[in-house]
Amino acid sequence: MKLILNLAFLTLSCVMILPSCGKKEGCTDPASLNYDPEAEKDDESCIYPEWNATGTIGGGLVFCITPSGSNIFVGTETGVFLSTNGGEKWTAVNNGLDGPLYVFSIAVNGTTIIAGTEYGIYKSTNNGSSWTGVYFDDVVYSVAISGTVILAGTESSGILRSPDNGATWTPINNGYDPYQATWTIAVEGNNIYAGRPYAWPNFYVSRDNGNSWDPSYIAGDVFSIATLGSNVFAGTESEGVFLSTDHGANWSEIGNGLPGNDVYAVIANGNSVYTGINADGVYTTANNGSLWSPFNEGLEDAIIRSFGVSDGFLYASVENVVYKRAL
Repeated sequence: MKLILNLAFLTLSCVMILPSCGKKEGCTDPASLNYDPEAEKDDESCIYPEWNATGTIGGGLVFCITPSGSNIFVGTETGVFLSTNGGEKWTAVNNGLDGPLYVFSIAVNGTTIIAGTEYGIYKSTNNGSSWTGVYFDDVVYSVAISGTVILAGTESSGILRSPDNGATWTPINNGYDPYQATWTIAVEGNNIYAGRPYAWPNFYVSRDNGNSWDPSYIAGDVFSIATLGSNVFAGTESEGVFLSTDHGANWSEIGNGLPGNDVYAVIANGNSVYTGINADGVYTTANNGSLWSPFNEGLEDAIIRSFGVSDGFLYASVENVVYKRAL
């Protein structure tokens, strides 16, 4: 009888314990490479993608990364470099550029490539194999595409516009102070946004494709702009990241989870936004900045200067090296 009671007790104990003991263990983080949606208990086995350096560029500091299909162009201290294989190999494509020169920005419009440089604007119609100078009156820090129109931000001539693929350029400074450098331009529909570090006003908005401009004001010096739908994100030096939900009229600081306030690069992709934090690598948000999370494995202490997205990879420039990570 005693034996029967003991067996019954053990059986009951097993029945009571099994639900908790039988939980499937695995990686429960959806951001990991080995996420198991059926796992009920995390076993600390999650594997995360890491940043990896691409091939040697050899052009000095990388200012910009501009993907175009399977091609990736970067602007450096010594000209333009091109990779056609995801960054494994970089080739200088500087025929026609006037000597080693700083290339601050690159934009692609169909088969036309526009480069903003310390000497002005250059144009290529053959994938960078050769370049022709089309504007030499000022330093050009930023170029962007708005439909069939190309825009350029200069050091002391304000905003330029070309309606003919870079053949001619006209200043469009109605309401815009042209005498302070325009470092970054972003386009969203008919709206054009211009950021100006070390200037006041430090941000301008055009709601009619550049025909007129209104000033806007953000704390800090604006170095980068990204758009995600109707939302506008601005990365600043010393004050972090700001969000506007009304096309640049009003701004809110969105720094929850960010370890620092110097943000030199911002990019949007899908529903996510990525920022480069000075000496703290990359952080990302999928909720418009309500909370930022590190996206840093392999790049924790880097100073990010620019981003680009191509074929499911995020590219980031750190000094003279471009890194990539799967999204």
